[in-house]
Amino acid sequence: NPQGSFLANLSQSDRNAIKIGLTGTPLLGDDYNSRALFGDYIHKYYYNASIADGYTLRLIREEIATNYKISLQEALAAVQLQQGDIDRKQIYSHPKFVEPMLDYIVRDFEKSRTALGDSSIGGMVICDSADQAKEMHKIFNAVYADKTSSSSAEPEGYAAQAAEKNRVKTAALILHDIGSKDERKQWVEDFKAGKIDFLFVYNMLLTGFDAKRLKKLYLGRIIKAHNLLQALTRVNRTYGDFRYGYVVDFADIRKEFDKTNKDYFDELQSELGDEVEHYSNLFKSSEEVTQEIEAIKDVLFSFDIQNAEEFSRQISQIQDRTTILALKNALADARNLYNLIRLQGEYSLLQQLDFKKLNQLYRETSNHLELLNLKETIETASDTSNLLNVALEDVIFKFAKI
Repeated sequence: NPQGSFLANLSQSDRNAIKIGLTGTPLLGDDYNSRALFGDYIHKYYYNASIADGYTLRLIREEIATNYKISLQEALAAVQLQQGDIDRKQIYSHPKFVEPMLDYIVRDFEKSRTALGDSSIGGMVICDSADQAKEMHKIFNAVYADKTSSSSAEPEGYAAQAAEKNRVKTAALILHDIGSKDERKQWVEDFKAGKIDFLFVYNMLLTGFDAKRLKKLYLGRIIKAHNLLQALTRVNRTYGDFRYGYVVDFADIRKEFDKTNKDYFDELQSELGDEVEHYSNLFKSSEEVTQEIEAIKDVLFSFDIQNAEEFSRQISQIQDRTTILALKNALADARNLYNLIRLQGEYSLLQQLDFKKLNQLYRETSNHLELLNLKETIETASDTSNLLNVALEDVIFKFAKI
């Protein structure tokens, strides 16, 4: 920022210094342009290359459900009816508006934890204003915050315990005027450590914040230009077996994202020429999902995927570990796509494969691969120390007095 003190101090510190800048999102505008200060690029590394190298994930943009849109419109109308023509910020921070929005977010996030099979993931809500963030945190503490004591009995049954793990219980409000600097730092560290489920923010943590478990971002307002890309990439860090980060779009960021992306795309064309064809989108499209389904069908073509017993017989005749591993990977991809399609609401794509049947076939294939791995271990005899453990893994010993 040419109007800030940092740039002036940097320039004055040594007029003859060579300045080298490192940034993930260079400024491209006419008013402020990174190259005007630092000169031409020395090296370029784009997010498509980062995704290919396994450092970051693709993003899935989710639109909000139709029934939620209707309830939100009703809440908005109720506020306007009560208070007349008031400032938009006041409307969006009113409890009538915030409560249904928060209810949707909490329910959606809990469903995501269930669908994605991971209760450890965290979420972030980028609010429309600081006032909305405060109201959201206030309602969260009143309605959703965990008030049970540590001595409370655990729910009975596996399903009940899983649902309890997936439940959203804790949240922190990160604003410049809430808490001390040390307190905000501790809240952020607690979120990274998995002690806090949700963060409610406005302007803070949109850049430079890195928490691998943050896998779902709820956008409550339009964010402009390079700041939008920086905010979106809060959820693209690799984490466990996740292949995507997820963005729930309340503010309809498509136009702004397309504009920002086009600015970078035009810059790429001027800088790279033909190399630009290797540039790819940050978001995963429904067309790409369809292509992946076709690729999975190709791998499964020679197998009977309608009859689990016949499928099991077919794979039992295959002793090549590489072939079975490729089959398992294809079935694993199908499981990921099933969750992805449901999250995106592209229900027509669910008709292209019997995903529930494929999940059953995945277990069969995994079992056969384990047998092949065990056989290879025995044949190579490279390490026999774990054979007894493997052999006894599913054995149950019972002792009774005769």
